Amino acid sequence: RGRLQSFEGKNVQLRLQQFRNSQEEQFVVDLAKKFAAGKISNCRTFLRRQQQRLSLTALEECLVRLKGGLNRLERCQSVDEVRGVEGRAAAVYFDVFPLLLNNPDLPFRGRSRRPPKDPVNAALSFGYGMLLGTITTAVHTAGLDPFLGALHVPDNGKPSLVLDLMEEFRPLLVDSVVVTAINRGQLSADDFRYQDSVDSPEGLEPHQLMPEDYPVLLQPESIKKVILLYETSLSRSLTYPRLGNNLTYRQICLEQSRLLARHYQNLEPYQPFCPR
Repeated sequence: RGRLQSFEGKNVQLRLQQFRNSQEEQFVVDLAKKFAAGKISNCRTFLRRQQQRLSLTALEECLVRLKGGLNRLERCQSVDEVRGVEGRAAAVYFDVFPLLLNNPDLPFRGRSRRPPKDPVNAALSFGYGMLLGTITTAVHTAGLDPFLGALHVPDNGKPSLVLDLMEEFRPLLVDSVVVTAINRGQLSADDFRYQDSVDSPEGLEPHQLMPEDYPVLLQPESIKKVILLYETSLSRSLTYPRLGNNLTYRQICLEQSRLLARHYQNLEPYQPFCPR
């Protein structure tokens, strides 16, 4: 609904260069590949860590398929091809997501967004919303236009560049937090509720709707809990290879935005942040 922030970036020349490069098809394709590769690589990293705990054949097969997606990305000639590879990789990733969870009271029936149809999706969507705010701040601080991206289709009111840059951080800052919180009992079924009413899908009367057809929401007090878990993860420090020192995830989000700005200025190639 709103935000508190400093003035918009004043670097007009940077934004002009961003718009110029966004008109170059090969520039956009190459950048979209970087964003998609960052997401798929970090999904593999997250799943590898889970595989050390679970040792499941399905996870091993998923890791192989995601690796194949990375190989296909290199051969993509258009942004639509990149989006297709990224979409298939996301589907493969979320197919095995239920295997990571150990609480049968919190089912995951596949990714559902607007609205989330189960507690796990509710937690993921809320986390992605917080990540959106974090990356939006970083992109503004770097002086970039948040609405002109590469991987996501530009549209009126859609912060495409923010959504692009979010991709590499989704598994690191949201998926891992949600899985850990559920498996440690920090989130339980009591932290969620079904919305009391919803518009009926076409062809269904209200009395035909089952409870699982209603959107699932976090309880008001549980929202504070998830915010704290996310902020704790955001404050965790680790090695940032580009600078060779330790930074918090919040600082890394900002540094990646600054690197992206340098990329648009043709000063330094963009590389997604992919911890081991």
